[in-house]
Amino acid sequence: MTRIRSDAYREHDNAAHRARRRWRATHPDEPYPTARESRPFEPPAWRNANREKTNADQRARWAAFSPDMRSAIRSASNSRTRMIKYGTPPPTPGEYQASIQWQLDHLHDLCPCGAPSEHTDHVIPLSQGGTDLPSNRQRLCAPCHKAKSKLEVNHGKNRVHA
Repeated sequence: MTRIRSDAYREHDNAAHRARRRWRATHPDEPYPTARESRPFEPPAWRNANREKTNADQRARWAAFSPDMRSAIRSASNSRTRMIKYGTPPPTPGEYQASIQWQLDHLHDLCPCGAPSEHTDHVIPLSQGGTDLPSNRQRLCAPCHKAKSKLEVNHGKNRVHA
């Protein structure tokens, strides 16, 4: 079966080959750099045999983030996990980055009651078909979030299923 490629694709492919050939001509003793050059791929067998080194590397990368950034990443990651659990389509990489940015932008917002916010809440819960878009998020303090979550659970128990 012959693969049909567009002229634009063929031109891009040829340009990439020419760039690699030029680089190899000027750097004969070095391997060609890849997109993962800063952290080359490590086979699972190597990672398992060097678990301490791998964990230390991950801790060092995580420590480089500010506490606010770590909090935003955790929150976006937890939200992504819940979306997958409830069958909502997972976010695209762009939506995931936007989620992290939203967390950073609203990290120090106040709760409607006036207390400092500690939690990101979904106005319409993910379990009830809500989305992870910024328009469905709000920052709440712990007592307000707990009270809202309790109401949602009670609402779900009292719901009549047809």
